[in-house]
Amino acid sequence: MASVISGDANVSATEFGYLDGVTAALQGQVDSKLDLAGGKILQTIANTHSTAVAISGTSFLDIGLSATITPSASNSKILVMYSALVDARSTGAQSGARLKVFRDATSIAEGLSDGDIFINAATSATFTILTGRITGFILDTPTTTSSTVYKLQGCGSQADDTATFQRNNNTSYLVLMEVSA
Repeated sequence: MASVISGDANVSATEFGYLDGVTAALQGQVDSKLDLAGGKILQTIANTHSTAVAISGTSFLDIGLSATITPSASNSKILVMYSALVDARSTGAQSGARLKVFRDATSIAEGLSDGDIFINAATSATFTILTGRITGFILDTPTTTSSTVYKLQGCGSQADDTATFQRNNNTSYLVLMEVSA
């Protein structure tokens, strides 16, 4: 249905003030309802690392990738997203790499289900090479408003593995997003 404006179609400053007041009040009501829903992205921190780091064996060491975030509320969650390029080499029949995600000194993700990659070599191979990305995400609840450091550590999946993260200076990524409760 079309609207019909009769008479003078100009809006006075007073009338515009009333209109602005009504829309501001409506926007306030909408905003207050949205705040109850939560799940808004409050801030994003991203970091990359492109220097090769070789780790032999199964002891976890820093791969050079970390990022710091200061949550604005203690009930916020931090969405941690990562993608680490790795080249794993072994003299055995399998080659692989593992990755751990840390919040400060606490490991928050580790193990086969949290990003390990493996490959089996052909029976005639004298060594195995695997190149790929370990990519994943974690929704963490740090329950703090203090500065919080997230970092990645990696290693080989077996004693004879050498895992090289960021091989040939390829880039690995770490993104942190604060999500409101």
